[in-house]
Amino acid sequence: WILNPKGSGLNPSQFSHRMQITPTIWLLAIPSIAYLIYRYLFVRENRNTPRFILIWFGATYLLWIPIELYTDRPMFLYYLLPTMGAICIAVGYGIHRAWQRSLKVKGTMVRWCMQATITLYLLLHVGLFLLLSPLRASLV
Repeated sequence: WILNPKGSGLNPSQFSHRMQITPTIWLLAIPSIAYLIYRYLFVRENRNTPRFILIWFGATYLLWIPIELYTDRPMFLYYLLPTMGAICIAVGYGIHRAWQRSLKVKGTMVRWCMQATITLYLLLHVGLFLLLSPLRASLV
């Protein structure tokens, strides 16, 4: 339901504007939610943040899965929009936890690789965001 929503069911050429979500967010949507489930169930410290994000995700998106299965209607891409905030917070939370963990790693090469990967991901995210944003369309 997250990776391949059916969209509008119409021919994409009929739309003058197509909604796009940054691929870097799509890439980490499922892993970040899985990580929050792990953090909530198995780590006893700071359970409030994962609980909040998981409730937000469940209330705004998981609700549609049984509805789709029961009614056999398509899952439209815009059903995901109310939960994008929860997914973005989950990705940010995971990146923050990964950065904090990299600071505790003893090997400098491992620390450097972790921090370089996080930095490259964030630069890629900003680049793709600017590429897909309305700002680019106004400059062209």
